[in-house]
Amino acid sequence: MRNIKLLLLMILGVITLDSSAQSKREKKGNKHYETFSYHLAISNYLKIEDKSIDVLRKLAWSYYQIEEYKESEKIWKEISNRPDVSGEDYYHYAQSLKVNKKYEEAYAWLKKASSKLTNDSRVARTLDNYSELQDYQKDAGNYTVKSLSMNTADQDFAPVMFGNQLVFASSRQGVESVERKWNWNGLPFLELYAGDLGPNDEIMNIRTFADVMKGKFHEGPISFNGNGNIAMFTRNNYKERDAKGYTCLELFEVRKDENEWSDPIALPFNSAEFSVGHASLNKSGDVVYFVSDMPGGFGGTDIYYATRGENGSWSKPINVGNDINTEGNEMFPFIHENGQLFFASNGHLGLGGLDSYVAKSKDDNHWQVLNLGTPINTNLDDFGFVMSSDAKKGFFSSNRNGGKGSDDLYVVNILKPWQFDKELRLAVTNNLGIPLDLANFVITSKKGNVISVTTDSLGMATINANDLEDVVFECNYPVHRPFKVEKSLKDLEHESVIALELEKIPEVTLKGIITEAVTGRKLSDVKVEMENVITHEKATLSSDPMGEFEKELSDLDWNQKVNYTFQFSKNGYLPQYCNYSELINREGEFVINNKCNIQMEKLEVGQDLGKLIDIKPIYFDLGKANIRPDAAVELDKIVAIMNENPTMQIELGSHTDCRGSAESNRKLSDKRAKSSADYIKGKISNPSRINGRGYGEMNLVNQCECEGKNVIPCTEEQHQANRRTEFKIVKI
Repeated sequence: MRNIKLLLLMILGVITLDSSAQSKREKKGNKHYETFSYHLAISNYLKIEDKSIDVLRKLAWSYYQIEEYKESEKIWKEISNRPDVSGEDYYHYAQSLKVNKKYEEAYAWLKKASSKLTNDSRVARTLDNYSELQDYQKDAGNYTVKSLSMNTADQDFAPVMFGNQLVFASSRQGVESVERKWNWNGLPFLELYAGDLGPNDEIMNIRTFADVMKGKFHEGPISFNGNGNIAMFTRNNYKERDAKGYTCLELFEVRKDENEWSDPIALPFNSAEFSVGHASLNKSGDVVYFVSDMPGGFGGTDIYYATRGENGSWSKPINVGNDINTEGNEMFPFIHENGQLFFASNGHLGLGGLDSYVAKSKDDNHWQVLNLGTPINTNLDDFGFVMSSDAKKGFFSSNRNGGKGSDDLYVVNILKPWQFDKELRLAVTNNLGIPLDLANFVITSKKGNVISVTTDSLGMATINANDLEDVVFECNYPVHRPFKVEKSLKDLEHESVIALELEKIPEVTLKGIITEAVTGRKLSDVKVEMENVITHEKATLSSDPMGEFEKELSDLDWNQKVNYTFQFSKNGYLPQYCNYSELINREGEFVINNKCNIQMEKLEVGQDLGKLIDIKPIYFDLGKANIRPDAAVELDKIVAIMNENPTMQIELGSHTDCRGSAESNRKLSDKRAKSSADYIKGKISNPSRINGRGYGEMNLVNQCECEGKNVIPCTEEQHQANRRTEFKIVKI
């Protein structure tokens, strides 16, 4: 497809040689080569006996340009056996083998190229998917392809539908009596032609297109917006040359007013130093895709796009990215109104030469690329694919065998729409709605296929689900419940989002702040004993210098109710107790002070410990001093406090009411006091810290007198107040 070299100015094949020590024959061959006179270049190069590797490369390219592919392959083979061969040479040899349908040999040389071109995406993506070439060669019955009878022995390529017309670029003989020809192929310069879409998919009434777009050299290809009133076409830069002396390509825009096209206006990103061409306008005319070899691209020629602002000005060109662009050449873009981008490339996995591809944009500024396959693509150059609005018909160019000329036009009837890979996007969150990044999912199908995929920073991941129907998703994510769910994928759209929700284990901390009751001072080193009422799991903590303590709870469920008992103890302070329950409906800290009083009262000498801890009355059987079980329960409370305060000393005083003789009351109370003290002594360290004393009726708390001149009658409740046991603190 020699017009590509014409339109892209030798981007693919220009090789610059060291001019020193060149023979006259080589210099002459180079001059013809650089002016695209490949037949003459070949004639001179063949006469050089000791050919350098640079001469061989130019000879191989020259054969390629004139479509002598077998001769080109022979030269690349010779180059590949040279000691100074490069990885790029291996790659080009592999490509020449593919053009000649030697796919297995090509694979072997691509493997060699990969050892030298370690970062070349063309080589990597081709090797990774090379087995798919077998599918590309099979006619799946998706299309029928027919050569148009309007083709000539000249170049006919780059078709575009314009209303009921087909407009294309051609070097066919025009209406002028004198045709200017150029030296590459001896054919006239390219012009734009139009023909009517006729019956049986043929093109009738061929004529030149608008005169305003005719120039001295090459014009075409062309593109139109949806209304057909804006056109953009490619033309040589007549006025300037680049640093190497080549004429670059430029893009021009014209507008139609009634039946007249305006004078061409150059686009702002044209340059004398690089080419821009092969424009494709979107339906609304505010986005243009085009090809350029401007600096900063990925390869020889890349596809770019630009957008038109409200004021009519164009944005800076934006590279469509390396999902489409490679180290090779991408060209002839066509943007369909459904958003699919068609293009030709020799850098993606293909059958040979240029193949035609279609790309579908994804949400994350990436593209999914699909080879259109046989019979659109062959081992030679197939390019310039365009498609009707209803996606049922298309046209493209090819220099395949069996045509009339170098490049011919073909019509495609699309019987079945192509199917992109079935890509499913996983949207992974937890039950709090938080996206989960770096979540690794193992996806197992019932057929035994296993896929592993990890989510990105947004909790998203993409899987190729072409062969997946019923699958099981499994994931183990930190601080989340193990996830396992079965889903059917067979009825999902080709681009679907599956929402997966993992249950987060609530991260809950119980926290408290312990203070002194009177002063509010924060208390450190307070012993905190907590117990789960349901599971009886226990934990012992200690408050820090700020009086704070906290405990992380594990293995909780949402809306679970937790229930704990707390005991707070510190030497010199009265212990505190609390029952705490809470419904876990959120994460974070739960401060138990909201439900528990953990202000600790400081113990002082002279205090009645029984009153501080609300000891119930100590009861004895009538006239007896032995400790009853109900009394033991109350005395154990004193035991606990004394054990928490190992230096505390207590005087246990027993008192009676006034009934009975004073002496008998004293003796009975003394027995009861000593009996109670002995009970406590048996349960504390250093039993001498407590002694018992009976006071009888000596210290009545009211005026209930039962003897003498001032007898005062009292109720039973008043007498009961005098019958008491006191636990006086005598030392802390």
